Amino acid sequence: MVSRTNVMVLAQQVKSELSRRGEAWQIDQQKLLGLPDIVAGEVFSSWVWRCIASGRLSKEQLRKSWKLKQSVTWADIAPSLVNFQKIANTLNDVSSKALQASAWDANSNLAHPETICLSTDIFGQRPIYRYCPDCLSEDQIPHIRKTWRLAWTYICAKHQRLMEEKCPHCHTYMDLDQAIVKAKESASISNCQTCGQDLTSCPTRDDGAKLLEPLFHAQNILGQSLKHNQALNVYQQLPLGLQGNAEEKNLTELSRILMIFRSYDGMDVQSVYAGICGPKLFAEDTERICSFFAKHRLFRNTFWFTESVVYNAYDLKTLKRAKKWLHKQIKIKLIHQDIP
Repeated sequence: MVSRTNVMVLAQQVKSELSRRGEAWQIDQQKLLGLPDIVAGEVFSSWVWRCIASGRLSKEQLRKSWKLKQSVTWADIAPSLVNFQKIANTLNDVSSKALQASAWDANSNLAHPETICLSTDIFGQRPIYRYCPDCLSEDQIPHIRKTWRLAWTYICAKHQRLMEEKCPHCHTYMDLDQAIVKAKESASISNCQTCGQDLTSCPTRDDGAKLLEPLFHAQNILGQSLKHNQALNVYQQLPLGLQGNAEEKNLTELSRILMIFRSYDGMDVQSVYAGICGPKLFAEDTERICSFFAKHRLFRNTFWFTESVVYNAYDLKTLKRAKKWLHKQIKIKLIHQDIP
């Protein structure tokens, strides 16, 4: 007969071996069966949406099982908000490494308060989602890529076409944060979550203004700037070679190309980082890119004001609402940074 002491010793040895392999002790862990696999390159919130749309369990059941304390869209840029290992323990074939790869590294430049606007529409109070109709059409399993959550993803490198962010029929912005609430069984990300329109039918925009080359160059440079140790070198490649003053040294180099809006209420200045400053990023290409974006109402997170007119560019009420919402999100993120 094996003694209780021997069983405990054996159990500890198994736990140690699993830990060495990067796995976890899963005995008595309730499994969630039948959930879809995560696709390589897919962003975390896209996979969660597909899990709910699979009809295997509700949003409430997922949140409870995975201890999701807030919108999964924030986990895309701040992975410390979720415990990927605990989520993996509830699944059969999805590893924690695959889940971690679906969100940006905790050391990326996306989770700073001043750079949250690069994955979030501050004034619209919604996460940024873009899509390539051709990619969705070719996907065996339609899904949202990590890079489609970024304000500077203007074109699809594979298909050399401008990205889309709204339904071509009802003109609703793609927003999986809202779609998760009403995800229906057998639904697809390739259909508008509001009206059901096939997003792959969105026509290609004519590039008569020759925008693809400067847009692709800009997003390539910015894509390299997600890691701190690359930020300075990448920043020096930007068209205007912008230099920050001593007061800006605490900001990431990436923040140099951000647009900050300010408004004076008679007592103090209200300010918020709202997106990309087009003139800083595109230099001599600014005018034609601005004209094309304005004509087609594209990419509202890229702004075209110069620093001389940015003051009071937005009314005080709009700025206060945006700042209040942003501070609320940041507070939630900070509270839940350390998850046991």
